Amino acid sequence: MAMELALVATCSEERPLLVLEPLYGNYLAFAKRLGIRIESIPLNLNNDSIFDLPTLKEIEDKIKEVNPGAL
Repeated sequence: MAMELALVATCSEERPLLVLEPLYGNYLAFAKRLGIRIESIPLNLNNDSIFDLPTLKEIEDKIKEVNPGAL
């Protein structure tokens, strides 16, 4: 319930939730139930089977592109 309240307070149809993917599956259900769009930045699996974080520029570019309500 707390996560849903946070989404309602910060996101809307025009201000999506920006997530790093793979993501916590309940975020999808919460957003769908509340009518909030999700935008994602995919993480890449490196040769050591560890997810590489996106660069700061990639995150900044996505923020400028989608104007999220929350990250």
